[in-house]
Amino acid sequence: MRILMLSPEFPPIGASLGHHCYYLLKALGQEEGVVLDFITASIEEEEPRIVVGKNITIHEIPAIPAGQHHATNTELIRWSYRARKTAIGLLAKNSYAAVHALGTYPAGVIACSICRGLPFILTIRDKELPSGKGRNSLFRSVIYMPLSRKVWRNAHRVICDNRESEKELSLYTQNISCIEQAADLSVFGTDYSVKPFLRLLCVAKLTKEKRIDELIMAVARLEQVDLTVIGTGPYEDELKSLSKRTGAWEQSTFLGYVPHERLKDYYQEADLFVCLTGEEKVAASIREAMASGLPLLLSGTRHHAELVNGNGILLWEVTANAIKKVLKNILSDKAQLLPMAKVSRKLAEEHSWEKVALEHVRVYKDAAERSTREKW
Repeated sequence: MRILMLSPEFPPIGASLGHHCYYLLKALGQEEGVVLDFITASIEEEEPRIVVGKNITIHEIPAIPAGQHHATNTELIRWSYRARKTAIGLLAKNSYAAVHALGTYPAGVIACSICRGLPFILTIRDKELPSGKGRNSLFRSVIYMPLSRKVWRNAHRVICDNRESEKELSLYTQNISCIEQAADLSVFGTDYSVKPFLRLLCVAKLTKEKRIDELIMAVARLEQVDLTVIGTGPYEDELKSLSKRTGAWEQSTFLGYVPHERLKDYYQEADLFVCLTGEEKVAASIREAMASGLPLLLSGTRHHAELVNGNGILLWEVTANAIKKVLKNILSDKAQLLPMAKVSRKLAEEHSWEKVALEHVRVYKDAAERSTREKW
């Protein structure tokens, strides 16, 4: 069974979707009888290069300037043109069971335009849904959402990763599969121990929606608390300035971009993973923290509530005072983190990438069989 897959995000490009693509490809590469052609973006070469692995061929199309890890709309348009051309060439050359696009725009739009009767599968992210948070409301309402709804309806199967998204998608299509995200259990260790200082870890794109400013202000009011922030983004300079103004600078470390393969070391050194985003989605970093056996401090969103069950704390009011209160309680008895750490790892083990890969294979086979029946 041969699958054509598309996504502009693949490490080091992109964030959670890029890491999702990496681990999904890694797991699918171990499945017997599955052959993948994956079209993605690159920042490393001036000309497209083809990287071949076990059962997987990665077609990298340069579109992102050196030093960047996120594509602009202009760069995505440029990549889309070349990716579509590459996909058409592969479709003419090979026989595929299905096309799998990760993300509605631009991969889903490309796949929808070239399938011509071939089963088209789409993986969707929470922020792509109407309830998600768009960067440009006019573009989103006038162009993006109408186009997205058309893509969702034309897909043989739409894959989401939580029940709330499945419920929202059901307004547009009934062909939905809910496959929860996972983390690579073999990569992230579980050697958890409580340190003298309470070490907080935040891994995120640095935007205002992540509410790291409230966390910094809370840390500034406490002793024996260290904060490590990994990631870049438009709010980075403001957060550093705030850290200096509030007196949290000596307790805070801003590492910027860290290659994904090195993240496991920082998870290992932390006591508590913090994600206080106001966005309705589950970051891949939360799954990785759980796989590392880290207790969680998460904002009280509907998706985060599905993840916390004896392995952390939900914060429904994300203010500096509320965060400070929670951290003071932990500092008074850090031993309470130990059982949370064990539960985090146990919950992560229920969602391995091997299981995710098997569920994707079932979706591929079902789509191919349905397409064959429809032709007859």
